[in-house]
Amino acid sequence: MRIRTKIGALICAAALAFTSSISVSAVIIPGEDEINQLMLSRSYNVYNSATGSFLRSYSISASSSGNQNGDEIMGVIGSDTRVVDFTKSGVVKLLEDTNGDGIADDYCGTGFVIGNHTIATAGHVARYHNIVSARLFNSNGTVSLTATAVEKHIPQKYISTNSYNYDYALITIHENLHSYRMFNLGVFLDGGVNANTSISVTGFPHALGQNGTNVVNTFTQNTMCTGTGIMTNDISSIVYPGEDETYNPANDPKNWQVAYTADTSGGQSGSPVYVTTSYGGNVYYTVIAIHTHVLHDNAGTKMTSELLAFYKNNSGNLNW
Repeated sequence: MRIRTKIGALICAAALAFTSSISVSAVIIPGEDEINQLMLSRSYNVYNSATGSFLRSYSISASSSGNQNGDEIMGVIGSDTRVVDFTKSGVVKLLEDTNGDGIADDYCGTGFVIGNHTIATAGHVARYHNIVSARLFNSNGTVSLTATAVEKHIPQKYISTNSYNYDYALITIHENLHSYRMFNLGVFLDGGVNANTSISVTGFPHALGQNGTNVVNTFTQNTMCTGTGIMTNDISSIVYPGEDETYNPANDPKNWQVAYTADTSGGQSGSPVYVTTSYGGNVYYTVIAIHTHVLHDNAGTKMTSELLAFYKNNSGNLNW
């Protein structure tokens, strides 16, 4: 398995750590030209985050710089081993307006900071909720900042197909989130899944426990949790929740999904799925997928060159 990471001296150090931590055969730090040569053209719609009104659309190309229910289903495998963990300050709790008055009154999922004014999350979280703000936390669990959501960018392919392959989105934020940036983005180069690689998923589950009886997150109750597990490569035998059919590789020609055993539950859609590495006395968190749904194992949309370019190379389309 080879992993590509974004540009930057700090990220180069994190990439070097992969060679000893997860046995990658090579790590390449790409420039924009290299990313563009690998990526496919994709188009995106931009909406007002709070109201959902359409604003514009745009495409990112190689030459340019069904309603899913996974978020409502428990993904606890065996006993629930998640722990309370507020140390990941870059993980945010997304708040929505359900009454149409522009005021947040419920929470709808998880996201994570990837830029000074940008948050990554799942496509279905952005599409089906009027996201008003993002709540960020101190390490002791107190609220550090409630940031204002401005726009949400959603792949047109997700809107037209509801496919998990395109279940990702971006939310722009008015406030500067520079001090909360802690996640790098990593891309698989060979399309393979390295089974047994240790991963973590951090987010805001509605409830813990095998039967989801221990409620830990509501609009007013805040509990950030981290679950750990391993990546798996048996996605071909996985059954979609609520559907009488197995995973069809023909619907995932680029292997755009990743499965893993870390526990999740409703409220964690949009959580970062990441590997932890150490290098030079520093700890790095590199996101390899965005948690989106529950299969036999839990699963997410894999970080690919297309997603990397979407999140990092379209700053001209981001308004705040």
